Amino acid sequence: PDAADPPSRPMIRPRAVGAREARLLQLIANTNPECVEVRMMLGNHFMAQHRYGRASAYYLAAYRLARSDPLTSLCAGIALVKLCEFLAGQQCSGQADADKPDSTPRGRRLLQAFALLAVYREALVAQGGTHYEADYNLARAAHQVDVREIARRRYQAAIDGARAERRPGLTELARTIGAAAGHNLSVLLRRIGAVALGGNAMQEGAL
Repeated sequence: PDAADPPSRPMIRPRAVGAREARLLQLIANTNPECVEVRMMLGNHFMAQHRYGRASAYYLAAYRLARSDPLTSLCAGIALVKLCEFLAGQQCSGQADADKPDSTPRGRRLLQAFALLAVYREALVAQGGTHYEADYNLARAAHQVDVREIARRRYQAAIDGARAERRPGLTELARTIGAAAGHNLSVLLRRIGAVALGGNAMQEGAL
């Protein structure tokens, strides 16, 4: 099976709106340069349409307006990761990228993406979030673009953090994230031939 997100805590919930509503949101964004919410809504709209260049542009605009909000840096980072994944596929197939915002190399976009995800981790923890939830989301982002060593380390950190959780109100979150991290780490390890280690990861994640 492929890697999957915890069912109760998905990273982003993108939702496309109708063409008329999208035009209205863009008008509001143009006339309200400091409105974070409308930029996040437009980012969600374009993410749902798989137009990752447009999505990342709106999420980045929202992040610049609300740097302390972990959701803005998470969404911007994930959109850039998805854009890199999309561009890699287009290069392999030889197709042109109709939604490419500029000519910046893929590697620079990945660096920007992971810088934003590091900001997200710090912001989430500063606001009372858990390290292991942030580590899981970082691992998923790395896994999506096949940066395996970062993904492996962050999945393991998520498992270790979830296993160490003892606060009564967070045990269900820890169990969910631990299981998802264990599953995804198992997928990653099995694909590189480490079948025994993959089985161990699955067991470790089952809290």
